[in-house]
Amino acid sequence: MLKALEIYLPEKIIVEILIRLPVQSLLRFKCISKSCNTLISHPKFKEKHYHHAKNNKKILIAQMHPGTRTTSYYSSSFSSSLQKLAKQPTDYTVLCCYDGLVLLWHYNDHLLWNPSTNELVQLPNHEFPDASSTTYGLRYDSTSDDYKILMLHNRSFSCRPLNKILALKCGSSRIIYNHPHGFRHRMGPEDGEFHWLCVNDLSKYFMISFNISNEVYGEISLPEGICSISYRVEVTCGVSVLEGMLCAYCTCPGDTEEGTFKLWVMKEYGVKESWTKLFTIRDTHLVFTIPKYMFADGEVLLFYRKGLYNNG
Repeated sequence: MLKALEIYLPEKIIVEILIRLPVQSLLRFKCISKSCNTLISHPKFKEKHYHHAKNNKKILIAQMHPGTRTTSYYSSSFSSSLQKLAKQPTDYTVLCCYDGLVLLWHYNDHLLWNPSTNELVQLPNHEFPDASSTTYGLRYDSTSDDYKILMLHNRSFSCRPLNKILALKCGSSRIIYNHPHGFRHRMGPEDGEFHWLCVNDLSKYFMISFNISNEVYGEISLPEGICSISYRVEVTCGVSVLEGMLCAYCTCPGDTEEGTFKLWVMKEYGVKESWTKLFTIRDTHLVFTIPKYMFADGEVLLFYRKGLYNNG
């Protein structure tokens, strides 16, 4: 009678195999045995899987349907076609994303969604500000080993807004005081910091930073191309992060003339002289453009709007 052939693989090789699998497969493999569950649940394995997944990024695309006021979600790995997610919170609007997590909003209801596992966590009611007048940011705080949500209320331009920070692990929220005047635009996270643009009393832009760990404000110099712009409703300026570098951008729409979009990156964080203009795009009736992702060869994925309803 033939004996069953036993094959032994060192744990190091098993880990290298498992980190290449999608999250849904790993969740199934946790049910195979206690040892598999222990290995896959270990924080070091999760960290290794996360860093490997970062090199094989996927993007989440939300398609809104104005008629039904619902949203459809798709994923893409850049090299493959769009795949519609089987289960999705269609009634919710995306507020912000970070580390594969998505913060969603529907009236007074806030959810934290992991599209990879389709896990949904309803956030406790901490009297969140109205999403229509609030900018949200999600960030991981390595000091406290916790994810935090920063909520900046930007309804009033003249008075100091009421802002909050929510720590997800303990579920506690509190008001942040001494917030600078003049918040106007979206936030961009970068290595434990949030950044956003403000407008001073002379209608000039400046950038504020906020450290998520020690909750200290700072100011970061902007490229001269944005410092020289006076605030106008039709001009869109913002900050984001591309390949780990802080970036700043602006769109000046044209009417009879060409609109322009300009993008800068800060190659050495905190050093004003390191601001480098990547490119300028000129196009008729360009309304606004937002950089979303930078590829390894330096090409940049953009969301843009031409005219009133033409998005790309």
